[in-house]
This record gives sequence, structure tokens and C-alpha cells, in this order.
Amino acid sequence: MVNPTLPAVRVLTLAFFISFLFGLPAKSQVGITGGYANFKAAGWLDAAGERTNKSIAALGGWQLGADYWFRLKQKRIEFTLEASYSTLSESGLRAGNELEIAAYGLQLNTNLYPLDFGSDCNCPTWSKNGDVFTKGFFIQLIAGGAFQDKQLVSPDFSSEQKDLALKLGAGIGLDIGISDFFTVTPLVRYVYFPNLNWEGIATDTVGKDNTSGSQIFAGLRLGFRFDELYKYSIRSY
Repeated sequence: MVNPTLPAVRVLTLAFFISFLFGLPAKSQVGITGGYANFKAAGWLDAAGERTNKSIAALGGWQLGADYWFRLKQKRIEFTLEASYSTLSESGLRAGNELEIAAYGLQLNTNLYPLDFGSDCNCPTWSKNGDVFTKGFFIQLIAGGAFQDKQLVSPDFSSEQKDLALKLGAGIGLDIGISDFFTVTPLVRYVYFPNLNWEGIATDTVGKDNTSGSQIFAGLRLGFRFDELYKYSIRSY
């Protein structure tokens, strides 16, 4: 069976992200990201489908992340250092078959604002002149890695492997200001894994132990600018 400790790990991971967010200094600028992830790795999924007697095109699940935000002063280039946790699975397998990948990720996101690149905007965008799309639209570049815990169980096969996978990606998003303190950002990301390894998952005729993979993520980032609250608290004295 799939590791029974995984539900407890998910709860602890969620608690970590919440503690991370609210344990940062009062002047910090942080965010929480959550959404749906769709993962494909043909070499693995072809083999898993053969072993579980079901065609598997992709794995689906959710991803949760927490990040710390910083930026360049004179140009609209912003960065978030993001830690994340995701769980991906195939829910349509018959009884006695399980396929799940849990991943702990760390990545640097670089946001480029092409329609407002030369501005010295210390955004939140809603407190400056200009429309939301011009100030808030960005292209995101992604580089990082993920520690994957991969598990496959069928009546005549069982395998679990843990290792590190590198990833590169890109995405787009739009910052929507609710207040100087709070931002909502819908975003979409495409992430590519150039070298994935799962020793022994391939059968003699189907699948590959070594393959590449990709993931599409769609979700929301909630941004919190505690530095803005700090400014207001200073002004009140």
C-alpha cells in the first residue's frame, strides 16, 4: 500500500507554510500560492499503466507554496523565493492499485513586467497611476528543484523511490490589488523536468526508467505586504 504516513505529512506541511508566513518579520513581503497541477512523464506513466492495466495520460492534484518577495529598485523586475508541496495521483485505478507522487519544491521565480518595465513603481499597482493590466501583467521565469517521493503499487508489483529532480519553467500572471496590504494574483505556469529517474518502473517492453516530464499549474497567489502595515503603524505615532 501507499505510505500511510502521507496524510500526516500533508497536515504538517500545511502547518509549516502557515508558520513560515506569519513567523516572518513585520516588514516582510510574503505570499501563499495554491492551485491545481497536471503532471505528465510519458516514460513513467506508460509503464504504470501497463502494471495497473489502465491507460494513464497524466496525474492530477494540488500544490501549495509559500514565498518571500523582493525586487529591483529602478526596474520592474521582481523575485519570489518559493517553497512548495504538491501531491499528484491517478484516482481512477482499480482496487489494489495505487500511484502517487509527493514533491517538496524550492524555486526562484523572476517576474518581468513588460508593459511597465522602466517604471520605478513600488507597487502595489493600485496605489499608482495607470490601469491594472499595464501595471500588473507579468511574465514569470522559473528555476529550481523538487524532492519527489514516488510510489506505485499493483497486485504483482510495488516500488517506491525518493530523489531530486531539477526543473525550469515559465508562466504568466496578473497582480490585482485589493488594498496596499493585500494582492490577489491569478497565474498559470508550465514547468519542464529534463531528467527524471525511477529505477525499475519500466517493464521489459513498455515505459522508461529515465524520462523527461512536464507540469501545468493554474492557481492563485495571495500576497501580503506587511511592510505597508508597518509604514501605517509608524505614521500613527
